[in-house]
Amino acid sequence: MLMAEFLTAIQHRLPVKIIISNDNALGQILWEQMVLGYPEHGVRYPEPFADYAAFATANGALGVKVGKPGEVKNAIRLALSHPGPALVDANVNPAEPPLPGKVEYEQAKNFALAFLRGQPKRATIATTVLKDRIQAAPLVINSTSVIPNVPGLLPAADPLLSAGRTGVLAPRHPPLDPGSEGRFSS
Repeated sequence: MLMAEFLTAIQHRLPVKIIISNDNALGQILWEQMVLGYPEHGVRYPEPFADYAAFATANGALGVKVGKPGEVKNAIRLALSHPGPALVDANVNPAEPPLPGKVEYEQAKNFALAFLRGQPKRATIATTVLKDRIQAAPLVINSTSVIPNVPGLLPAADPLLSAGRTGVLAPRHPPLDPGSEGRFSS
């Protein structure tokens, strides 16, 4: 939906609810440029993050700005309970790629090419991608360590792994504590 369409919803008092994942950039274009092998160009907005909630409020709709993960639940509750148009503007990590369920070889190759060609903020993006990959990996437990089972990280002929003294656990995603302002509980 474009903002002009949202203005139409406001004019006609339609109960449309919009949630924006605000990465302060033309996010899809940014990541498409990298997947095509090109460093991003002209797709990031200057700080501070754009405030689409203020736009909604200024034009007669309910606008709710979310700056922390712990605020999301209440913001969505407010928007859904509002009788007219509402917009939730949630700031998200701009270094978090919207990866598909399965990354194809060409996509990964072109992503790496974009980095080699001078992708701005490549260290931040690479750190975020690696951190996400490790957090999504199952844990491998053996008699001496607990490590993420990231393909290619463990040697194939590890005697502890082949000796049957290993347990593989489900992916570790700690539950979100609703009262923690978005911090994960342990």
